[in-house]
Amino acid sequence: PTMTGLPNLSVIAGAQLLLPVPAADPDSPPQRLVFSLLSAPPGAAIDPGSGVISWRPTVAQAGTTGLFQVVATEAGWLTNLAPEADAYVRDGSYASLNFGSDPLLTVKLGASGLARESYLRFPAPVMPGSLADAVLQLIPLATNVPAPHLLEVVTNDNWSESALTWNNRPTSSAVLASWTAQAGVPIQVPLAPLYAQEQAGDGLISLRIYATNATSDGRVDYASRENSPDLAPRITVFSTNWSALRATQTFLVSVVAPQPPSLRPLGIQHGAFEFRVSGDTGPDYTVQVSTNLLQWTTLLTTNSATVPFTLADPVSTNWPVRFYRALLGP
Repeated sequence: PTMTGLPNLSVIAGAQLLLPVPAADPDSPPQRLVFSLLSAPPGAAIDPGSGVISWRPTVAQAGTTGLFQVVATEAGWLTNLAPEADAYVRDGSYASLNFGSDPLLTVKLGASGLARESYLRFPAPVMPGSLADAVLQLIPLATNVPAPHLLEVVTNDNWSESALTWNNRPTSSAVLASWTAQAGVPIQVPLAPLYAQEQAGDGLISLRIYATNATSDGRVDYASRENSPDLAPRITVFSTNWSALRATQTFLVSVVAPQPPSLRPLGIQHGAFEFRVSGDTGPDYTVQVSTNLLQWTTLLTTNSATVPFTLADPVSTNWPVRFYRALLGP
């Protein structure tokens, strides 16, 4: 991977630093990158997926310089494959009907006219690098009574989504997995051996889902490819070149002390004493009140997005004398 040089920076103590790491992988297609910090000051972190560094130095860290060493490591390729065809079929008087455009893949075992099975066909292209894993994901949207389901391989890939019916459905063999569906809980099935076989073959994977129990209300609806993209079936393929090349960059961040806060009285407004707090944007401000300059009570702690900001003390007129101060922290 390549990483553009990161310049040395400065940040006001208490302010939030969000810094994207400019990194890319030159492979075609590019590999995913995983980010980490070899060195960083206390409180700093990096999102391993996005590479965004976050740090909010405390006021106590003012005057220090933080050393950051960022690493971007190749993590292979992740590819989500959508089905090119899917449909459910139904027996009985529906046996000659096609349901290929339905947003659901329905599965049920029951009396004549109630049984339903679902079929999917995915592309299985050759991926860059070496295949590490392939995982099928299905989302059950509704389950009346949880029912055991089986997943089998369909050896004949020459079926059409718009023409598939119960009468012409292809046969299946080789059970790949079984599960009991629960609404909203994704089903994930490892398919790496099958994917490796099919990407070296015709580049297609056809699957059949069917129920093994007969109940009067055991219907399960999965999202089909006609459903929303986040619910539709997919096969996620992970591949890698196993070399795990990495790039490293080092830069410094100086923590600048914020200017001391100041208070400016604005007088009595609508029966309350108002004043303005000024200072740098970023640190937390704690405003305290006292009647004797010895005991202080916190009136407000805030991290205002805009500074200066105005504050009113609604009970200020209850005392003959009130003192105010503003502190920075943490």
